[in-house]
Amino acid sequence: AIWIWMGDTAPDHSKVPEHRLVTIRALLKIEAESPGAESRRPLNIGVVLDRSGSMQGAKIHNVREAAKALAARLGADDVFSLTLFDHVIETIIPPRRMGAGLGSLRSAVDDIEAGGNTNLCGGYQAGFENVLGKRENNALDRVILLTDGLANAGITDPAAIVSLSSEMAERGI
Repeated sequence: AIWIWMGDTAPDHSKVPEHRLVTIRALLKIEAESPGAESRRPLNIGVVLDRSGSMQGAKIHNVREAAKALAARLGADDVFSLTLFDHVIETIIPPRRMGAGLGSLRSAVDDIEAGGNTNLCGGYQAGFENVLGKRENNALDRVILLTDGLANAGITDPAAIVSLSSEMAERGI
C-alpha cells in the first residue's frame, strides 16, 4: 500500500493498493481573512446542488449546509441563484440580489431530498446560464458545483464536462 499525506485535507482513503488506478476524494479546508473595511467587488454566484440518489445521507446534508453557509456570508450587492439537479434540473432561487433578501432560503434548502439519476452537466449548464443572465461589469462571476461527481444521465463524459467548464472560464466564469 502507498501512504497518502495531504496536510490540512481529509482524504476518503488513507491507503490505496499499489499499481491500481483509484479515485480519491479529499475535503480541502480553506480559510481566508475577511476583507475588512475595504470594499470588494460584488459576486454573482450560481450554486448548483446535486440532489441525486447517490447523495443520500451525509452528502446531501453537507451540500445543503454549504449552500446555506455561503448565502449567509454574501453581501447586499451580491447576486445569488440556486439550481438543483438529479434527472430533473430546477432553479429554485433565480438570480437575485442579496439586498432583496432570500426569504425562505433556509427552509427551501432544508427540504431538498436526494433521489433520481445524476444529470450533472445539465445542472452545471443551468448554473452557468443563471450567472450569464445577471452579469454586471464589476462583478466576479462564479458557479459553485456541489456534487459527488457521479454523473449517469445527460452528458456523462468527463472530457465534455471539463470542456464546458473551460469554455465558461474563458468567458470569465
